[in-house]
Amino acid sequence: MKFQHLSIGTRFVYETHTYTKISPLLASADGGEQRMIPRYAKLLPVDGAPVVSTSIAVDKLIALVDVQTALQALQRGLYQHLEAGAPIDKAALDDAIAQFNLAVL
Repeated sequence: MKFQHLSIGTRFVYETHTYTKISPLLASADGGEQRMIPRYAKLLPVDGAPVVSTSIAVDKLIALVDVQTALQALQRGLYQHLEAGAPIDKAALDDAIAQFNLAVL
């Protein structure tokens, strides 16, 4: 298995030492020292722990053009709000974020 496929908190063996994944790049050894684990490293699970993939399915990804379009619409809406002389308060931001989420999701 590869390091990027482990969820944070998963224990594994690398180079005869037992580690726990603590971030996307770092692992903590049982002795307490931290170390970066290279992406190419081949790891062994501890105690037969199941590997839970943290990768996102391709069909769940949002196209870049859709995100850019939604961000442009968000920007236009906020500028129109400002040009109308209205302050951007929490309600205005919540509405803009809701519109952005509808456009992207």
